[in-house]
Amino acid sequence: MIFFKSFIILILILVCFFVSIRIQAQVDLSGNWLLRRIEAPPGKFYGNGCPKQIKTDQSAEFVTFEKITDLNGDGRDFIVREKLPLDGRRVESLSGRRKQKVMSVSWNQERTILTEFIFVREPSDTARRLTSTIDQFHIDQGLLILERKTKNYVTGDEWESRATYVRQ
Repeated sequence: MIFFKSFIILILILVCFFVSIRIQAQVDLSGNWLLRRIEAPPGKFYGNGCPKQIKTDQSAEFVTFEKITDLNGDGRDFIVREKLPLDGRRVESLSGRRKQKVMSVSWNQERTILTEFIFVREPSDTARRLTSTIDQFHIDQGLLILERKTKNYVTGDEWESRATYVRQ
């Protein structure tokens, strides 16, 4: 009987240890990140397709993004703010062009890569997707890496990019 109780206690201690290691391994993306470089396959790049600056704040339940983009190349900033639950629940809002925007985020199993899913639809026809964007964020050697894939369902165009950001 004492052996059984000792065994159970040992198992509980090991479970707590491995859970704590997993929690500690989660990447913290918080910071003010400035664009350093963009790479894209030939013919698959959209000039203003990556924010020039990303501000992130991460807690246990939410990640907040503030993405600053120069949409028209005229120096005027376009700012998008998103507060997304880390449990995968979807958040709906209206885009800058008054389209329905559905967003969610999820961690990979190791909790080192955060993936954001963004779908834009017509408000009057929510079954019709206009665009989809999949952003993957991770830290590599102190730099924030954003790997982005965007598809325009109206034109059939697809873009890819890999952007590197340095912490300010």
